[in-house]
Amino acid sequence: MSFTILPNGTRLLHPTRDDPSRPSMIGRVVPLPSLLEFMETRRPMLHLREDCDPRRTKKAPVLHFGFGCSLQQLFRFSVDRGILDRDEYISLVDVKKYLEKVTNATLHIRHPISYEYDIMIARYSNYSMEHEQYEDEHERKVLQTIQRELKIEEQPALWYWNRNK
Repeated sequence: MSFTILPNGTRLLHPTRDDPSRPSMIGRVVPLPSLLEFMETRRPMLHLREDCDPRRTKKAPVLHFGFGCSLQQLFRFSVDRGILDRDEYISLVDVKKYLEKVTNATLHIRHPISYEYDIMIARYSNYSMEHEQYEDEHERKVLQTIQRELKIEEQPALWYWNRNK
């Protein structure tokens, strides 16, 4: 993302298009203070709030449960596991497949609203958790395996707001 400083001192953010299947954000200008306020109200959470639970609220926003990752972390992980593609680019699909194989669980690559992370490895969303979440002990083992594989043992799994909605 880049921004422009106008003569009156206002900083305008220029988001980039990061998902070709979504409408383009290129050309839209968002005042930086508004974006920061928006992100401040959408910080990751340890527990799903009641107003974000679709079983309790008809218009609950989409959130994903899992681990935020930087592209640098995923690159190191890909190098360590030998899963870079032919041109030595990170293949998020290959990262996902590798982690699904070692966890024996369905995982998702998502784009969270986050100051720190570009990507997240998600177990499920607030809309899919009823049929994708395992029993407590099995779920805990899946999450621990992801933490160990990505070398993020101290990082808890959190609920992240979906960037694309």
